[in-house]
Amino acid sequence: MNWHDVLNAIEDFPNPYDHFRQNLLKDIYEYTGRDTILYATAWMDPTNPPHLVSLTDIDIEGFIEITRNLKGDELDLVLHSPGGSPTVAEALVDYLREKYNHIRVIIPQAAMSAATMIATAADVIVMASHSSLGPIDPQFVIPTENGHQMVSAEAIQKQFEKAKKECEENPNAIAAWIPILRQYPPGLLIECEYATELAKELVQEWLEKYMFKGEQNAAEKARKIAKYLSSHEDTKVHDRHITRKKAQQLGLKIEYLENDSDFYDKIMTLYHTVTLTFDQTPVVKIFDNHLGESIVRVKRRG
Repeated sequence: MNWHDVLNAIEDFPNPYDHFRQNLLKDIYEYTGRDTILYATAWMDPTNPPHLVSLTDIDIEGFIEITRNLKGDELDLVLHSPGGSPTVAEALVDYLREKYNHIRVIIPQAAMSAATMIATAADVIVMASHSSLGPIDPQFVIPTENGHQMVSAEAIQKQFEKAKKECEENPNAIAAWIPILRQYPPGLLIECEYATELAKELVQEWLEKYMFKGEQNAAEKARKIAKYLSSHEDTKVHDRHITRKKAQQLGLKIEYLENDSDFYDKIMTLYHTVTLTFDQTPVVKIFDNHLGESIVRVKRRG
């Protein structure tokens, strides 16, 4: 079903968005026989503050609740997220890998940053021709005069280096840099350094342990991929979209969503339903499973 078909179908339900979405997840589960969950946030709406749509500690509760009653040992995670905290990604991966022997991460549109980290802990990543991963250099949500903004850890480090160099060369530049640097909390540089190293180490560990398990050159493949994904110099910008072709060239195990036309239609219908939920309601985060159990978080008014 395309976007307009989904919209017309949703209008026929008494509790339209949740009911239609949950029916789709049940249908996907019956088609694959694998536990099926959805985690999606309204991060593509620029009016939503980053702290509302990013991966945070409170999301751990959501994942636990939607997997608590699932009994299978194979999981399909439909993921649409800008990422967020690498330590939360670590906690979620530890939890899911303890529960499941095999995990597919299905990306109908995009999974960036810490969401890409989660994808690298899968046995295989399923992507469509338009799907994207992203660099894993950590992001920090910084409160500024213009509201909360997400800033790359490496970009923060480089900005401090630039400020230090310019101020050493011209002490008069200090006055110009003070308002810029004042917005950063104490200890942020150390946090940036540790978070960057952590993201790279985790991805390397997960790739070697799960996706490349048993392969002779697993450690070297994992190291190269983690180095590329975590390097701001290689990827240039944090929101750079890494297509499935590029992901395959890097060495990640990618399956094409279009290879199964029925499965493709089910996943994309689910994705359209998710985007309509975000467009037509105040919902900013969705946790769903194939049993019809759901947690949604909404943007408070005012």
